[in-house]
Amino acid sequence: MREGPLSRPESLLRLLLVRAGLPEPLLNVRCVTTDGVDLGMPDLAWPEYRTVGQYEGEHHRSVQQQRSDIRRDEKYFDHDWKVVKVSADDLSRQPVELADRFARRLASQGWQGAIDLRHVGHFDR
Repeated sequence: MREGPLSRPESLLRLLLVRAGLPEPLLNVRCVTTDGVDLGMPDLAWPEYRTVGQYEGEHHRSVQQQRSDIRRDEKYFDHDWKVVKVSADDLSRQPVELADRFARRLASQGWQGAIDLRHVGHFDR
């Protein structure tokens, strides 16, 4: 158990990524650039690697939420942060590909760890 996740899918996503050997993310914390720009509060964050993960649940389908999400993501991109967007299908049907996508984004930002995808296929959904 961790403090911070706002939904069950966010918790499952964190568990999947940690089981794959990725560094433990911060949960629902403010991300701020080195020059003080507040980028917001993503679901998962690796500030030292300027990478965030966003679980896009059902409420992200509304036009208003989609517009907000675009502004949010563009702010990250403008400050050279990587964003990984996750759907329910990613989490339940493609966990190996999802963990690999996070690993590639983190590696592109300086993470030098290794992942072990053997445990991801056994992830309890």
